[in-house]
Amino acid sequence: MARARLKQLVESPILRGFDRELPYVALEHVESHMGRTVNGFQQQTRNADDNVLFEPGDVLFGKLRPYLVKVLNPDYVGCASGEFLVLRPRTDLCSRFLYYLCLSRPFTDWADATSYGVKMPRTTWEAAGDFEVDVPSVPEQRAIADFLDRESARIDALIGAKSRLVKAVVEKRAGVLDDTCWSETPAPIAAGRVVRAVEQGWSPDCADRPASAESWGVLKASSVKDLRFDARENKEFPDDLVPRRDLEVHEGDVLINRASGSPTLAGSAAVAEIVRPRLMLCDKVFRVRVGDSYLERFFVYSFSSATARRFIQSHLTGVVGTAYNLPQQVLLRVPVPDLPLDEQRRRTGFLDRYLVGTERLLDSITRSVDLLSEHRQALMTAAVTGQNQRH
Repeated sequence: MARARLKQLVESPILRGFDRELPYVALEHVESHMGRTVNGFQQQTRNADDNVLFEPGDVLFGKLRPYLVKVLNPDYVGCASGEFLVLRPRTDLCSRFLYYLCLSRPFTDWADATSYGVKMPRTTWEAAGDFEVDVPSVPEQRAIADFLDRESARIDALIGAKSRLVKAVVEKRAGVLDDTCWSETPAPIAAGRVVRAVEQGWSPDCADRPASAESWGVLKASSVKDLRFDARENKEFPDDLVPRRDLEVHEGDVLINRASGSPTLAGSAAVAEIVRPRLMLCDKVFRVRVGDSYLERFFVYSFSSATARRFIQSHLTGVVGTAYNLPQQVLLRVPVPDLPLDEQRRRTGFLDRYLVGTERLLDSITRSVDLLSEHRQALMTAAVTGQNQRH
């Protein structure tokens, strides 16, 4: 088995200048670590003049933030964002073997380690091409790729089944929220009737890494989703700016996701719990101050119910391929139940107890999906590096 640098086996042509419409692929169209387009991807065309061209058999590797592992092996002629490396195997390298090599841990670790820039790290073909790999014969490469095709399909089917289970659990939860919040309820009122104030944060240009425990951080939009607040979803605040203490997030704050690339996440609400100090609100998250006539948790549950979600999704701004936004004036019009405090407390108590079991189930499914994904990645790494033969 010969050992060679990737640039001896692959070329990375940069072809532009063709004034014609071709199928287009951007980084956001590719699912991290999975080597495929994201669910719901709808192929669009663009003028190829401003993009890099690819052909069947080429492998696309996302050079921006290479740790996200955006890899694709298209079977058609198209154009892609300039944030992709186009890798074209020579005759002694099988295209599908190269595809799995680009998904393997040693290569992605190399691409990440050789990237430059702090806020928007990128690798280059010059750096990535220095990666060294053991190269089996072409028939062996094809056999390895066939094996990985079969195993990946089996694992992906299991992950798909678990993803459908998550969807079913989430849909049932939405139904329970709706039944509990809205059953035997008088006519709804607009959220603006119970909201005292709405604040929007600040998103300076931050480093693309979480803040240390001693540093200021800025929340990401992904910190609020699925009825949960995750303080780990933040970026490190720049040293040359002064943080705004009035935007520091505190335990008990009601937070609402203002903007997201997914319409199912825009408008997600949560009560901030387990909050670390020195964490600032970003401009993609609202902080809502609820009046004395409404409980914060019941407001979040009502805002997350199927009735409220239908209203929110029908009033979001934005189109496919851009961010979906929940305007503040729409937030204030979202219907919420008009109930006395005692009844809010009773219903909130029931939902608190119900959601404990639901969250445990969702956490368990998520852990099993993570383990399957790790197993899939480990199989690829072992197969393309020859570890299966050595052990």
